[in-house]
Amino acid sequence: MPKELTRKQPSSSLANILAESSVDSATGVPGVHDPVAASDKVVGTIQPAEKPAPFDHPTGEPANIPRQFGLTKTADSALRELVTVYSDAVGYDLTNAEVFRGVLHAVEHAMPILKREARHIGRQKRPKNSKGNEALRDELERKIGKAFVAGMRAVSEMDQTTGS
Repeated sequence: MPKELTRKQPSSSLANILAESSVDSATGVPGVHDPVAASDKVVGTIQPAEKPAPFDHPTGEPANIPRQFGLTKTADSALRELVTVYSDAVGYDLTNAEVFRGVLHAVEHAMPILKREARHIGRQKRPKNSKGNEALRDELERKIGKAFVAGMRAVSEMDQTTGS
């Protein structure tokens, strides 16, 4: 007998059709990056990735890519506290997404060091997603967390030339 659904399913695909990201990709709305000119392409070689925008220069890029995460009660509590810390700092309620995007700006800046620290985790076997394996998943997530903290500590202080 099939398992009972734990969340309500959409009644039609209309929600997917009307999603802004679906409309943008279907209609070809251009992104914030300029297309590469044909003369810039060299056959047979890999072009280096563009450096991210400086930390203090807003891109004006729209936030239109939906993501969804499942959190534990502990992780949700940490997220709520993080959002509260930055909400108190700016003087109004921030959304989870605003704070997360802010954190990802720091991650983008730190990516080379984070990659180096991630290698120290070593190869792992993915814990099965069945009940009773929560401790194994938590162990892996804590290893990732430790490597992340080590990487962020190793990163030189970000250039903070904007703001008040």
